[in-house]
Amino acid sequence: MAFPDLLHWRASGSFRNIPMPPVRRVDPGDYLLVWVIEGTIHGDLAGEPFTAGRGRVLMFPPSVPHSYAAPRTGDWHWLWVHFAGSAAAAVHEEFTAAGVPLALTDDQGMYRKFMAVLTHAQQSPAPQESRALSGELLGLLGTLLDRCAPQAKRSAGEPRLEALFGWIAENLNRPLPLSELCAVATYSPAQLHRLFIAAVGLSPQAYVARVRHSTAADLLALTSMAVADVAAAVGYADPLYFSRRFKAWSGLSPSAFRAGRIQGPGSGAPSGPPQDFN
Repeated sequence: MAFPDLLHWRASGSFRNIPMPPVRRVDPGDYLLVWVIEGTIHGDLAGEPFTAGRGRVLMFPPSVPHSYAAPRTGDWHWLWVHFAGSAAAAVHEEFTAAGVPLALTDDQGMYRKFMAVLTHAQQSPAPQESRALSGELLGLLGTLLDRCAPQAKRSAGEPRLEALFGWIAENLNRPLPLSELCAVATYSPAQLHRLFIAAVGLSPQAYVARVRHSTAADLLALTSMAVADVAAAVGYADPLYFSRRFKAWSGLSPSAFRAGRIQGPGSGAPSGPPQDFN
């Protein structure tokens, strides 16, 4: 089952001080990322030997023969994940674009994120078919690469992201697929997802949905526009579908939301922050 613009989880785990023979992959069919938490890893990639120490983040692409092995003595600990999918090449491209070895040490927040994804994969009855796990993996790898990257690289794209926020607000009355957002901002899907998560804590699609619904709330509260016209203004061709999505977001139908705002506090308007739905 394919998930466009996402990653496919294949396998993942945490290796720590276990007896492990050297691994050789002659014709790998997926990407492999390894984060060295403690100790070292050594091996070769396309015949070129390497040794990487504590904190290093390594990525092995498909169809490129490689081998790796754990140290024979001392403590060591790796986190690793095999993945494929339509966004995998973009993740690898961003990884190599840094031009320098990537490393991340003593980042407990990143470690907890990685372990949370590993735990989700272990508990999922069908992890390779899980859309939620696929999205979590894309966010995890994007955040990991972002924290590894030099500060100048991380901040270089911010003006484009700010411009994209403005463009979204100006084009809410029509469909805004992820492919068009990427084209406007000139980012890959993986890059755009990473930047949105870092900036607003939401995926691009969830951010668009939030802007649609919050704009609809303003139009309902501040104008006398018909509900159908509000729906069209924020990109919903079907007023009934808009009403269902708005109620899922706010807890009230558009008409009840408008009535509550007109009548004032205590009239049934939502008291807490609404949730975001696509």
